[in-house]
Amino acid sequence: MGKKKTFEKDNIIKGIIKWLHFYRNFHFKALVIGLFLICIYLSLKGLDNCYFWDDEAHVAIFARNLLSTGKLTGWDGRNLFGFRNGTLLDKNLCSINSPLDYLLCALSFKLFGYSTWTGRILFVIMGLIALGIFSLILKEDFGKDKWLWVFSFCGFAFSTVFLLHIRQCRYYSLSLLFSLLTFYFYRQSILKKKAYDFIFLALSAVLLFYSNYLLAVAFLLSLGIIHFIFHFRRLSGKEWLRLALSVTLFIIFTIPYGIKNRVWYRPDIPVNQPFLPWKLELLWWNIRELNLITCLPWVVVVGLIVFIFCYWKKEGMVKKILELGLLVLSNTFFVTLFSPQSTQVTSIADVRYLIASVPFCYGLFGIFLWFIHRWNKVVALVLFGIIITTNLLTVTPFNWKFRWLLPAYIYEVHNEYPTAYSEVVKYLEKNAKQDEQVYCFPEYTNYPLMFYLGDKIKFCCLLDKNTHLPYEKVKSLNAPLFIEENFPDWFIAFGGDPNAVRLLQFFSRPHLEGEKEVQFKYQFVGIIDVYGIDMTRPELPWHSFGPIKNFDRQTSAVYVFRRLL
Repeated sequence: MGKKKTFEKDNIIKGIIKWLHFYRNFHFKALVIGLFLICIYLSLKGLDNCYFWDDEAHVAIFARNLLSTGKLTGWDGRNLFGFRNGTLLDKNLCSINSPLDYLLCALSFKLFGYSTWTGRILFVIMGLIALGIFSLILKEDFGKDKWLWVFSFCGFAFSTVFLLHIRQCRYYSLSLLFSLLTFYFYRQSILKKKAYDFIFLALSAVLLFYSNYLLAVAFLLSLGIIHFIFHFRRLSGKEWLRLALSVTLFIIFTIPYGIKNRVWYRPDIPVNQPFLPWKLELLWWNIRELNLITCLPWVVVVGLIVFIFCYWKKEGMVKKILELGLLVLSNTFFVTLFSPQSTQVTSIADVRYLIASVPFCYGLFGIFLWFIHRWNKVVALVLFGIIITTNLLTVTPFNWKFRWLLPAYIYEVHNEYPTAYSEVVKYLEKNAKQDEQVYCFPEYTNYPLMFYLGDKIKFCCLLDKNTHLPYEKVKSLNAPLFIEENFPDWFIAFGGDPNAVRLLQFFSRPHLEGEKEVQFKYQFVGIIDVYGIDMTRPELPWHSFGPIKNFDRQTSAVYVFRRLL
């Protein structure tokens, strides 16, 4: 009788424990679903609040041209994408850039029509899929430690770096997705060693290559370093053969294409610097900017170093820190090595090239907060809140500018964001006549206008006679493309750059039309009251969370000039 009561009592206790376990799991799953839904909302809200900036317009123009011509051409029948004297075009006027973002944008236009919103929507979806892959990687790497998962996942999902980049009609979300997929299938290959994992590894790497050549090579080399340092002995002879097959498949589907299209050739970004000093300086910039864009604040780095020294022999997490840290550093090194960026033009690294490092930085971020959480839960939660809402922990003696981040982002996506491009489009729609010729300065500002107004106006003077494009080929387009031969009806200066004045003088020069000498004059017709530099691009150093209203109207607005007949 006593045994029966004890048995029943044990069963009741086991049942309660089982129910509590289910209850906790249910609440955790509900939390995960809720976080995903919030992230989806923040990713989609206000997706077309602002017009395409120049790099997005680049993608959208080629995507639209692909649908209308069947080719990735810069010529649409009226206007030519002639960025930096045509250096992103081959001799057939087709793009030399990685094609996957064009194809995805074209698919979106095909499905939903032409608009700013449709140009961005599939990139957001790719970014959200990348977030899902990141959550799987966290589960594989950190098992059942829910706090570590929450800190890493939420830090990444609600970082402005992630949210801003996946909303762009550009390669960012694709590179993010396929770098994470490559890493995931690499992990699966060394853990489960299934043949299909090696095949998916090759496929993911190929798609990463066609998303962005530079980022793909840098990330794959970094992954190779991680493998040879941490996982070299985990594969048997058969698995090594499968890995070799995976590498071979990647080579077959990428190297011939790369050689044919000279993917390393970037004449649009000329560099005239001694190689070693240039690369050392750029490497320092890239490492420094991991802090600047809040992915890996210096406070987190210091905390992880302390953690390693304190728990070198006791914690298996140390190996995770070293592996993720080396992946981030090696990727940063190879990005620096292959980057065409000059250090003579700006003082900040092109942080968009670091996008593949971002999720792994947040893996380290999660470990840091997990370590703090074990010591003091309140401190960990406060630090978490500070890091995702502000840049406070990234402030250094050389950068004291405090910024709200997530709150500012939420404000931005819930409000209209007029930009120089949207306001100039409205102005020209109202004032320009059909087929009038327009030239904007700086040169890259022509292309957002080309996407939105290309069916009404013609963009002239985008090439000079030093272009590598065949002269006869360009002349056969019957378009006003050569700056030496054409004079715009409208000249629009985005900001008060002195070079704009020199261009106006050039367009006002005496010249012959037939046998008659002619000299045009350009009349100043007004200021468009908007900040002349587009600040919607996703890199934090160049992003303003909302339109800039406090600026000098005499030097930093948009200035319109009309040619007098």
